Amino acid sequence: MSREQERSKRKLEKNPVVECNKIQNKYYSELFKKFSEVKDPRNQSYIDYSVKTMLGTLYYKCIGGRHASGRGTANRSSGCFLRYG
Repeated sequence: MSREQERSKRKLEKNPVVECNKIQNKYYSELFKKFSEVKDPRNQSYIDYSVKTMLGTLYYKCIGGRHASGRGTANRSSGCFLRYG
């Protein structure tokens, strides 16, 4: 494939994150608002990121199919449970 053909092909490809956001906004525009309403059981002095940020990161991670790599990451994430309500 020539360089020009590759550029044309890339130009037609859309950004998957932007496309995902369009679909999410169309069918469930309140999703991130709902993320903000989740109660956080952690002590406030230990919080660096909001619940909205953490759940949003998990949301995009699951959509993107990213898996934990390395033993340390798997051990940290294995004990994480979220309770609603």
